Amino acid sequence: RYIYYLAPVVVLFLVFEIYCLLVWGSLNPAINEFTSHNVPFERSPTMGLIGITFDQEYGLFANFPYLLFIIPGALLALNKRFAQFNLFSILLFAPYVLVITSFRDWSGGMCPPGRYILILSPLLSFYVAYALQRANSWLLNALCTIALLFAFAVDMAYLGAGGNGFSQGIG
Repeated sequence: RYIYYLAPVVVLFLVFEIYCLLVWGSLNPAINEFTSHNVPFERSPTMGLIGITFDQEYGLFANFPYLLFIIPGALLALNKRFAQFNLFSILLFAPYVLVITSFRDWSGGMCPPGRYILILSPLLSFYVAYALQRANSWLLNALCTIALLFAFAVDMAYLGAGGNGFSQGIG
């Protein structure tokens, strides 16, 4: 019954593998990082986790403050009703975050803020929405809207800067 949900993932994976084979000559999905000697598990993920969360240039909370609503949303969702969703979230997040934060350059190279962790943002949006729904406060909704507009402005500033959204990581 759920096999139809996997079809887009499989198709995108196959297209990506064909791209890697044609452009890089390998089926290794991380060959472009490997050729620049930036491979996973080179460093402890602790500093990468702190960096991807709080760094002034790449950090999620510095650039996307609305994501702070994830914390109360996740705490509120710690009940039996959301147990399966929380389990799947952890199973998706844990290995992914462990790998991307263990690179020598935790941001994965010159990149817009949090590029790699934002792949998981659709999943995180549930916790943001749940926190706002449970709070039922126009003030918190307004605060989240302001934070979203700030994130949008930051994103537009990165795209309008000289590197077309790619920074040099100099702070």
